[in-house]
Amino acid sequence: MNEIQYSKIADALVDTGYIVIQNALSKLLIAKLYTQAQDESNYKKAGISNTQGRHVDATKTQ
Repeated sequence: MNEIQYSKIADALVDTGYIVIQNALSKLLIAKLYTQAQDESNYKKAGISNTQGRHVDATKTQ
């Protein structure tokens, strides 16, 4: 990326708070990210508290 592109991105973020960049990610990267996101072993169940007695909602299965 060059300075002009960074400037356009910064301007859009200042003006609207977001920017949409078409084809910013390669199709290969998107496929790899999607595959990784589908693997449940990459996630931990959310819980309340950072102690051994933390509460984890067991009612949610999927």
